Amino acid sequence: MSSSSRVALIAACVLLAGGSFMYIRSQDTRAPALTQPVVEAMLKRAAAGLNQRDSRRILALATEDAILFGVRRVQLERAINRAMREIAPGRLDITWRNLVVNERGNVGTAEFDVSVEERIGSTDAVYFVSHITLDLVKVRRATWLGLGKREEWLVRRAVSSEDLMLRE
Repeated sequence: MSSSSRVALIAACVLLAGGSFMYIRSQDTRAPALTQPVVEAMLKRAAAGLNQRDSRRILALATEDAILFGVRRVQLERAINRAMREIAPGRLDITWRNLVVNERGNVGTAEFDVSVEERIGSTDAVYFVSHITLDLVKVRRATWLGLGKREEWLVRRAVSSEDLMLRE
């Protein structure tokens, strides 16, 4: 057997073993209990997406049929992209307080106060201050290459105490 054939055979075995391991490992991945740390991790991912001006990263936390602040997910993506073009390129400061989380089986809610601000020179620009309510649901998603399913919490509905004027 030539050395290139051995390399190809070893690579195929490694890929097969790795795929099998991930498939077996991901078969029964269940969502954790809906707790404050779980929701805070979601909020941190959303804040990171906002700072990276990445609407897809933000919306990855929502179900495909989510109604977010009175609009469908695709409409919100357009509104986020438009807002990102209009605001200054600096870092946004997203702060949440008074987080209250409730889980009822496969659904849950999270309520919190949020402010989105930015420092521009010596001026603080406040873009958004509101009380947010999130309706969350456990969703099963395919993992890497579809080798199994992973259950996770996603936002099905988001409501704000302030009108965001997202309708076009």
